[in-house]
Order: sequence, then C-alpha cells, then structure tokens
Amino acid sequence: MIGSYFSVLFKLFGGWFLYIFGIKGSKLYYSSIYLFSKQSFRMPQSAKADLLVVFKSYFKTVKMIFNKRPEVKAIGESPVAILDSSFNGMDMRLNYLHYFNVVPGIFLSRGNLSGAVNFGSRLLNFLLITKLFSFFWLGSFSRNRVNYALLLSEAVEWMNCIHSLAQNKIAKIYMFSIYEKDCNFLAYLLMKKNIKVSKVTSEVPLTFANKIIVTNELDLCFSYQKEEVEAYKRTLFYDSLEVWFPEAQAGYLNHYVKKTFDVPEKAIGFYSSALWLRKKLNHSLTTVGSYDAEETVLKFVAEYLKLRTDINLVIFAHPYEKRTDELFKDALQYYRSIFGNELSERVEVKGKETNSTLNFDKVNVGISLFSTVMFERLNLGFKTILTPIDKTDFPLLESPFRNICAYSKQELFGKLDKNIPLSKKDFFKVNGIESYESKRADFNYILV
Repeated sequence: MIGSYFSVLFKLFGGWFLYIFGIKGSKLYYSSIYLFSKQSFRMPQSAKADLLVVFKSYFKTVKMIFNKRPEVKAIGESPVAILDSSFNGMDMRLNYLHYFNVVPGIFLSRGNLSGAVNFGSRLLNFLLITKLFSFFWLGSFSRNRVNYALLLSEAVEWMNCIHSLAQNKIAKIYMFSIYEKDCNFLAYLLMKKNIKVSKVTSEVPLTFANKIIVTNELDLCFSYQKEEVEAYKRTLFYDSLEVWFPEAQAGYLNHYVKKTFDVPEKAIGFYSSALWLRKKLNHSLTTVGSYDAEETVLKFVAEYLKLRTDINLVIFAHPYEKRTDELFKDALQYYRSIFGNELSERVEVKGKETNSTLNFDKVNVGISLFSTVMFERLNLGFKTILTPIDKTDFPLLESPFRNICAYSKQELFGKLDKNIPLSKKDFFKVNGIESYESKRADFNYILV
C-alpha cells in the first residue's frame, strides 16, 4: 500500500497543479478537473456555505479511519469487480451484467470503502488525509469548498479500493454511478495499475454529468448517447465503445417480450421527479434545472386537460413520494393543489401499488420534466415527451431528440396533439428517432 500512497499523492497534486494553471491536453488534467469543480450528491446544498466544511470532513474521515473497516462482497472466483455507489443496487447490477455474459468476483460499494483494514492501512490513510488537509484546508475559502472537503474521504476510498482489488487479484472493474466527481480520477489511478476499467454510463445524457470520461471501455445505456460521444469526443478517452440498454431494464424486459398491449389513446401519463419534496429535503439538483420547473410543467398539463376534455391523466408518483403513507398523502395534497376539484375525476395518482416500469402500456404518451424512466420508455418503444424547460441546451441542437422535447406550454400542447394519434411505428419514424428504440424486447401495442 505504500506504493499506492505515493501514487495517489503524486497524481493528485499533479492533477491539481494542471487544473489550477489550466494546463490542458493530458489525460491527468481531464481525470482531475471534476475533482475540484464538479457538484456532488454526497453533501447537502447547505454545505456550500459552510466555511468549516473542510475541517469537519477531515475530523469525520479520521474518525472513520480508526473506527470502520471497508467492506467487500465476495461473489465468486472471477478476476472481475463491480464498483457502485452502494450495496443497495447489487442485485440489479449483477442481473444487468449477466445479459452481457459478465460474471464478477467481488462487489465494492463507495459508501462502504471508508476506514482501514489493519494498522498499516490505518496509518497510511491517516498520513494521506493529514497531508491533503494541510495543503487543501485553504479550499475552505473557495466557492468549490465542498469539492476539497470530499477529497479527504475520497482519497481513503481510493486507497481501500486499490488494496481490495490487489488482494482479490482483480484484472477488470465495471464502474457504475459514474456521475461522481472523482470517478475519472479513480479510473485513471486503476488504469495506471493495469486494471482494465469499463464504465457503464446509465441512460442519463452525458451532457449533465459526464462530458469528460476516462476509461478503457465505454458502455452506453441509450442510443442518443452516441450523438453525445461525437459531440464531446475531445474530452472522452476510451479504447472501445458499445451500446447496451438502460440499467434497470434487465429486471423487467421479460414483461414485454412477445406480447401485444392495448394502449388507451386518450390517456397521458406524468412521471414525477418529486421536486417539491426534494426542495423540502434540501436535495442537490444537477440535471433537471430549478426546483420549480416541474410544477410549471404540471400546470401546463392542467391547462391542457381543460382544453382537451377527452383526455385523462395518470400521475406516476416518484419512489420518494410513496416511501411512506404519510408522504404519499402529502403528495396527493400537492397534486390536488395543482389540478383542483375541476379535474379530479380525470386525474389519477398511482402510489406504491403501481410499478411504473411495468405499466408503460397504461398511458399513450408519457411526459416528464426529466426522468430516467422516460429513456426506458423510449428504449422499449413507448411514446414519450420530455419538457426540460430549464435546460434549453439539451438535447444537442442538431439532434432529432429535440423533436420530442417541449420548452414551452405551446410546444407541449402542439407535440401532444401531434403524437397522441400516432402509432408506435409512426411516432419513432415521424420524429426521426427510430434508432432510440431497442430491439431487445419483441412486442407491439395498439391504440384503443
């Protein structure tokens, strides 16, 4: 581990130097830039204003080094590992990789890589973060102070990750949740140790969190991302590329195989991102715009229902909104405040009894501000309209994806009127997005 200690220090300070002085061009520069500049989900919004956040992070990390042990889930004897943000998605990741004949040997969780395995690693981890703290505490006065605070815990995770991979003789690692700010730097460290890195993008467009990617293999989860790869080719470093399918679909593809569905023509669906609740919980937002954007779109939909009295709406509540009965009651009250009594008979809110991904056929056109479920709908061939009203730079200006995006009330109304009567085949053809539909699930549907 001593070699890893010096390697991490040398490369981290080298990357910081390149970032500070804007010395572009090297893979180390692009591997490091997000470390110091990218927003992370790992700390709340309030941490941005905390001048002591770096100091707090240092003492918290020291405490973990002396009181925790990193945890590794053993799966088999394969020299292949999986790295994800937590163990919660382990079964889904294993099931997903099974479709591509990947059999992992161990599973690592970023949330469980803190601490130290023995006295030697405890000492090295302590020395590492103390050295970093002595240098980066001035980051407390930077507008990116959260980035410097997270570096301390991230460095311990890198050390423990490298140690675990070496102990288990791992030759290749599949990295999920690659939106985290240190993902490129960790990949760079591993590649320098001759560990092959394969990054799975998720179906979220690269523009939101992954305009820079450093890896050996790049596994895309939605066909639109091929257009983005071309657009960002100067900052994407990979040796090979494949298009897979959305990460969660491995768990329900069989539900749609060799079937015909009757889809109600006069039913539209809204897929919630629960932004009203995220605002209340002080969650960070990086992809969907402002907290209020979703409510604006919901009000557009309410106006559309008043104009089109033949149309019904199904709202698919977000998992946050149906986590408890009390939260779901709050969600019902929230939607009632938008749609009122006038539309109550034509608006239905689906709760925890409904799995939205198993009920794509229950609505003709799905609408969302921005939800990964929408990419899953499109991938399977279900009609979809996105309303990224605060993200006018998405999709790419020349992309046919824009044909099914609405940035105003008028656009939304027009695209609903245009696409509601279309068949599945015509929807994809007319909008020029035939490549977005996967051929993995062989099924059809008719409008009734």
